[in-house]
Amino acid sequence: MHDLDGLSFPSWSASPGTAARCRAVVVHASRSTRGQVDGLGVVCCDCGAPGFRLLVSADQAKTVVREKEYQARVFGVRSIDSIAEDYVERAAALDPALATFAGIAGHDGELPDLSVDGFAERAELDRSTLAALGAAEAPGLREQTARAAMQERLALAVERYDAGDTTSDLNVIDSWVQYVRELFDLMPAEGEEAAATVAKRMAAVPEAYRQFPQTLLGAARNGRPPARLQVEEVAKQCAAWATPEDSFYGGLVKRLTGVPDSLRGELDAAAREATAATARLGGFLRRELLPLARERTPADRRSTPGRQGTSSAPPWTWRRPTPGAGRRSPGCAPSRRKSAA
Repeated sequence: MHDLDGLSFPSWSASPGTAARCRAVVVHASRSTRGQVDGLGVVCCDCGAPGFRLLVSADQAKTVVREKEYQARVFGVRSIDSIAEDYVERAAALDPALATFAGIAGHDGELPDLSVDGFAERAELDRSTLAALGAAEAPGLREQTARAAMQERLALAVERYDAGDTTSDLNVIDSWVQYVRELFDLMPAEGEEAAATVAKRMAAVPEAYRQFPQTLLGAARNGRPPARLQVEEVAKQCAAWATPEDSFYGGLVKRLTGVPDSLRGELDAAAREATAATARLGGFLRRELLPLARERTPADRRSTPGRQGTSSAPPWTWRRPTPGAGRRSPGCAPSRRKSAA
């Protein structure tokens, strides 16, 4: 038996290899599609996102959640656990890509807001969570460890946003241009429900690829331009994904199975629009962003003879794993941000 804030319930079992990596966890409630509590999971304090799955009964989960809700309502008490639970839920809603990479259901047909306002809203969540963590009590070692882990990760996220890194990040491997396309690699491809979800998310691609260029353009005009080589290569990626006779989205529709005839037209239209949006993004990169790009990356300056130590690159990184890594470890969520190139 394990004890949580005076409430006991059976020991849980971790995914293979997970327990060895995770030194501390934060319990959070799992809710059904109708908002009812149906169990508890835990958040890994090493990576800051869900690392285990439903592990106690629905009745036990409801007892824990009712107790915590009562304390918050009557005494104004917020535990580290409840703060972490709220953060995961709100972060998933603001960043459906994170939800997909982390295996959090409920946002599979959505894409994040990639406008300046969208980035600001996610940063504000990080700030408000940091403030809540600072004000919360952490009486035990578990709570103290959980709070310290969250504070370290969120503080870096806020620092990167304030520095302009998150709104100016463009590269060939690990930026929003790739995230949007890679999400479809992680989505189920069999059955009517899966096809409908793919169609809904594909229909959101044009808006995401309309927002992100404007965010990049604003950052470049404010002194945060991407590297010329990265702009050129990402434009080539867009062109390859939008090849009319062999587009990525057209191929995705062909790979779907069990699709009813009633959905075929919607899927084909969404694929055409997503392909056209990808092509427009590539054109924007070449015509509008490339003239503003800087000639060299910080990594180039580090490797240039006689210029060691002149890089302005931040000394830390925070990376989102590739889709393949997400498949290998579906229970362990990625970090949400990475350092500038």
